[in-house]
Amino acid sequence: MTTPRPQAGGDPTVIFAILRSPAFREIALAVGAASALTAAWLLILPHAATSGGDTIHYLALAENPRAQVHTPYTYRMLTPLLAHELGGPERYREAFRLVNALAVAASGVAAHLLTRRLGGTRGAAYLAMAGLLSLPGFLFYLHQPYLIDPAAMALLAWSMLAALAGWTAVLPLLLVAAALARETVISFALPIYMIFRTRWIDVPAAARTALVIVPGVLATTAVQAKPTHGWPTQELLVRAGVRIVGMKLEQQGVVDALGIAVGTSLGIWWALGLYGFRHAGRLGWLMIPVLLQFVVGGDWGRFCLYAFPALVPAGAIALWRHPRRAVLIGLVVVQSLLIFLDLSIDGRPKINQYQPSTYVSLALIPLTLLVLLWPSRRRAPRPEAGQGLPAVPRPSTGAERAAEPR
Repeated sequence: MTTPRPQAGGDPTVIFAILRSPAFREIALAVGAASALTAAWLLILPHAATSGGDTIHYLALAENPRAQVHTPYTYRMLTPLLAHELGGPERYREAFRLVNALAVAASGVAAHLLTRRLGGTRGAAYLAMAGLLSLPGFLFYLHQPYLIDPAAMALLAWSMLAALAGWTAVLPLLLVAAALARETVISFALPIYMIFRTRWIDVPAAARTALVIVPGVLATTAVQAKPTHGWPTQELLVRAGVRIVGMKLEQQGVVDALGIAVGTSLGIWWALGLYGFRHAGRLGWLMIPVLLQFVVGGDWGRFCLYAFPALVPAGAIALWRHPRRAVLIGLVVVQSLLIFLDLSIDGRPKINQYQPSTYVSLALIPLTLLVLLWPSRRRAPRPEAGQGLPAVPRPSTGAERAAEPR
């Protein structure tokens, strides 16, 4: 008796089982919700008629990927290349908008799935998604879409999700894309190692980290080999960044610089995320490479946004389990509507400078901490049963397979 061979194309019953699974339905609903919210903001926000600063370099690359522009902009090829391939040399601006809108929505989906992976309920996950996608700092990239940060942030979040979920086959591909989006992929090694490790010094975890991160490092090296204008070496580029930071602090002062960075980035989620930081688990190590960027660059407001994969899910989980959840949700709603204050007074969102929403965001932070820390006689609600996405089964080792009953 011969064993029937599987049909070409796979078993359709397996495909139907995947489509009917609760995990697939939840991901599909998250994608739909993030896409709908992003589309709504695109309709509400004004579109930037002109562009300047860093966008000049990225638009030049989108028009002609072989163009020689200044470092480090020339290293960040992913978004300009996608815009060029989708829109060609004539409609690359429209393609740039599409790529960044999709990246913003993808960041929202990642925030949802990270919240579930860390143990949050569906309500907390949707709150994390909606809160992130309604921040003035994030909405700036829908108003001014000719930058590379949305794709870089989305790939960072999805890389951390892949590491947490054990998607080791997908993780190197995500890191290669992240390296082409922004050259800081080598800094992902620390949080990935901390997620993989079973003890502080873990040689197998270090080897796994190297295997997944090396393709991204090689991609960065290959891109940096192209002819460029500006600083020809990484050492000179870092020195220039340090000088820029010194000039920034001399002009603004430490208090103003930090105030702008905190207020224009995650706002209230700084208070929520740091209060619930324990819920981030090992993902919290992501904060170290995020904060190290402050030493080598002056765009602190943008850099702070890269902390969202750790802070926003942790803050949403802490908020959802807090006895004053209703009050905290109200504060998040206020934060999420601040963009209308900017639109009514200034007409457009901005980043890395004070704007009306920045002052309100900075005021919301101590108010949120007061609500979080004020003593309460009520006990915090217990976590709901069945919360979090199902864990991905860990592949068994050779010794474990030999010990299994046959």
